[in-house]
Amino acid sequence: MLVTQCEKLIGMLTECTRYYMDYSYSITKPVWIKQVEQFSSFFDKIKDDDDKVLHFKNKVIVPFFEENKGLIVTNIANDKGVIQDKFLVLSEDNDDTNELVINNVPHGLFLHIGKVYLPISKVYTETRQLLKKRKDNVPYLEKALICLYKICRCLVESENDIKILESNVELLTESLEVRDEPKQRKSGNNPMDMLQNMLGGIKFDQIGDMMKKVTSDENTSKEFNDIFGKVSDSLAKGKNPMDTMSDLIKQASVDLNTGGQTTGGQVTETIETTETTETTETAINQD
Repeated sequence: MLVTQCEKLIGMLTECTRYYMDYSYSITKPVWIKQVEQFSSFFDKIKDDDDKVLHFKNKVIVPFFEENKGLIVTNIANDKGVIQDKFLVLSEDNDDTNELVINNVPHGLFLHIGKVYLPISKVYTETRQLLKKRKDNVPYLEKALICLYKICRCLVESENDIKILESNVELLTESLEVRDEPKQRKSGNNPMDMLQNMLGGIKFDQIGDMMKKVTSDENTSKEFNDIFGKVSDSLAKGKNPMDTMSDLIKQASVDLNTGGQTTGGQVTETIETTETTETTETAINQD
């Protein structure tokens, strides 16, 4: 039972690290993600050995629970239904993202055996911040908490403690009903997939607002909104953004040769006409 729950916690934290790498657009892996990978590799080697699992329980899980029981065995939600997860969230004072550290000992709650760490709080905090930034309705945090509570449930004996932990699991499980299942990003290695993965989280239609702040020019803002809004839409629909950019360039070239000026409205009309033509041709070919 304990082995299964530990495996689920490690697996859930691993999913969080994948989400971070997919949507933070980080070029290299942070230390805390490598730590999760190392701990996962370590646990895979011992999970089928009863003696090693017992040693892991007594040397890692039990001390962790005894040290943090006061933080963990509490009601997860207040009277207003707000999740009380601050015990798992790193404060800004404990955020070592921009610090150069030597021993890489995680802050907050973590499991460890020797110099192999599972930085629970760090993974939870980074995932929480990215979810808030992207406004994604996915259940990474709830599932991580459920896994943690189920591990602790294997260790408690007090009826009151059992009641609190089981109530927390039940409440969090019910909250999953309003969450969306995570979707894996494309992992293609061709240039188009790479481009869409890199640009998929960028809202190009916000560039117009930024230009307005810089230039104080309403027309410039509108043109940028129209043009880059189309790029954003093409990415959202899974289309090739380079085709859209090609249409923009063609229209600009026509305007230059005719002495006209490219406007957001003209470009939009051109792109919409092109898309309509492509849709019509596709339908004809299917027939």
